[in-house]
Amino acid sequence: MNEYINKSAAYKVRKYGNNSVVTIPTMIKEKLGIKEGDSLTFVVTESGSITIEKVLPKVDIDKAMKKNLNQYHDPINYLVDL
Repeated sequence: MNEYINKSAAYKVRKYGNNSVVTIPTMIKEKLGIKEGDSLTFVVTESGSITIEKVLPKVDIDKAMKKNLNQYHDPINYLVDL
């Protein structure tokens, strides 16, 4: 994603409690596919540029397997018994 979106726009840093915040423009949120509650990571390159990336949720493979095994318990047992 090497596109520049409105690179001349400036966004003011504000204080929120003990943190500093910057509003993420809607166009950027849409491009990243982020919504309230999502996690982001900030990657600083050797050249000093910063990339914002959406953190993909981790999948609990055991939970997913149990759900699928429970859902398909009878068909799986039928196939095993063939």
